[in-house]
Amino acid sequence: MTDPAVQGLMAALTRGEISRREFIRRLTALGLSMPVIAALLQACGGDDDDDDGGSSDGGGDDEPTATEAAEATESDGGADEDEAEEDEPTEAAPEEDEGDESDDDGGASAPSGELVVAQGPEITSLDGSMSTGMLTFNVVVHMMEPLLFRGDDMKPYPHLAESMEQVDATTFNFTIREGVTFHNGDPLTVDDVVFTIQRISDPNTESELLRYARTVTSVEALDERTVQIKLSEPDVTFPLRLTLVPIVPKAVVEELGDEGFDANPMGTGPYRFVEWRRGDRVIMEAYEDYWQGPPKIETLVFRGIPEDSTRIAEVQTGGAGLVTNVPTQLVPEIESNPDTQLYQVNSLRTIFCVLNTLKAPFDDVRVRQAANYAVDKDLIVEGILDGYATPTSQPFGPEVFGYNPDLENYYAYDPDRARELLAEAGYDENNRPEVNIFSAVGRILKDEEVVQNIAAQLEEVGFAVNLNFSEYQAYFDTYFGTGEPGMDLDIGFFSNANNTADADYNLSLNVHSGGRGIYWQNAEVDELIDKARQTEDQDERLALYHQLLEIMIPEAPWLFLYTQHDLYGATSKLKGWNARPDEMIYLYPASLED
Repeated sequence: MTDPAVQGLMAALTRGEISRREFIRRLTALGLSMPVIAALLQACGGDDDDDDGGSSDGGGDDEPTATEAAEATESDGGADEDEAEEDEPTEAAPEEDEGDESDDDGGASAPSGELVVAQGPEITSLDGSMSTGMLTFNVVVHMMEPLLFRGDDMKPYPHLAESMEQVDATTFNFTIREGVTFHNGDPLTVDDVVFTIQRISDPNTESELLRYARTVTSVEALDERTVQIKLSEPDVTFPLRLTLVPIVPKAVVEELGDEGFDANPMGTGPYRFVEWRRGDRVIMEAYEDYWQGPPKIETLVFRGIPEDSTRIAEVQTGGAGLVTNVPTQLVPEIESNPDTQLYQVNSLRTIFCVLNTLKAPFDDVRVRQAANYAVDKDLIVEGILDGYATPTSQPFGPEVFGYNPDLENYYAYDPDRARELLAEAGYDENNRPEVNIFSAVGRILKDEEVVQNIAAQLEEVGFAVNLNFSEYQAYFDTYFGTGEPGMDLDIGFFSNANNTADADYNLSLNVHSGGRGIYWQNAEVDELIDKARQTEDQDERLALYHQLLEIMIPEAPWLFLYTQHDLYGATSKLKGWNARPDEMIYLYPASLED
């Protein structure tokens, strides 16, 4: 049996984290037959110490009793076998390690310990239904949860929604999970779900999540447990985007207002909000009545520490238990220290420079191409990032659906070709194209060093470069957050997390004219993005993305660079956590052990 969901449940049963009855219930919900479940029970080592007992003969037969099977099926609401694959969790969906089994297993240990998580930039928002980005999501996903949860395989699985049914190409029905409460004790209802989707869909609320709901035309409650969402057109990426939409309590948001809720967030997650010291940290504590059982760590603290040296010093001295973006030169220190451990994963994040095609010099495609030929990506990857990145000439790497291996190395390093193109565009030593590079500091691994190297390589082939660095949020708000281009920017060092591992995420957000495609637009590319989103056949979708890339890459609206490898430093006490390619830091299954 290789199914990760089944493997996870078998491991949980063996460790005593779930009872025999719960094991049977979960496997029944996955659509497994009783003979198969019996074989799995036997593989787990026979009877556990479940108070409900096993078979009445007390022998070695682990066949579930009729009572156990009936109770397991009844408690799950009679799962439809046709929905088994849709309801199947993944190994990365720790929510399936449900654990409120104290009556059966002799009592679970109470949450304990404090874990400080240090990301780079400062935390600026706590309302996950109004603000986007992984920096915010990593904090709020512990307090408020989406209908669907993205597993390690980047596919969406039921979470607050017990099931999802696609009625037709533009209609989705979601059955809301019973027994879920907000942190004030109020039950999760269909009204909260309808309110959340309507809130992000309303342009007047100015939610940054509006782009996730751009195709939503209506959302309504069909009954006490069912919500129906209708779309204006087929959208195969819609379930993936729902994994980024936390559900908020309607009554609380209406009582506090947008600003009040942002300052005092509440959800259904494993942790409840305690305090936000702006500019410093967010503190949350374990929610004992969490619907999957309380988490193992009692207190989570999220901090923003942009300086690499300070952030790493925190984990080395015990001031933080988990930090992001370990500078590559410090990797040996983290690995050799018995008190720390290193996590590494190939990230979905692509690093690139946006080129402002609305004015000279980058209104000339030859100058844009020259910039791409001028930069030795291998030099950056090996010389600055110590190999912890992968060069690319595309908007995303091979882990993202839509990637075209035939176009890789399209802009192989060729400084002579760069000089030729600049000459063709009318530039020479006495008439160098002057460009302003803008970048944030502390958001991307060794970003300042990378940008300085890019500037030096551009100057080597004939550009005149001015460097400008600032704090991340100010940089983002000024040049990418207003919907209008910043005309003093010629080159903007930027990145995209490709959260859904699907080309639509990056292209819709950063290329489409309806997104952040504010420095370069192409009507044919817009059309291909829209068409691919509406196409269900995956081979046809892939062909459309390849067609799009064959337009975009020669047009060179970006200086294509590399995909990042994420490096995390952590205390050696941290157990049960793994780095994910989508940069989500999810600590519900984690624990701190001496």
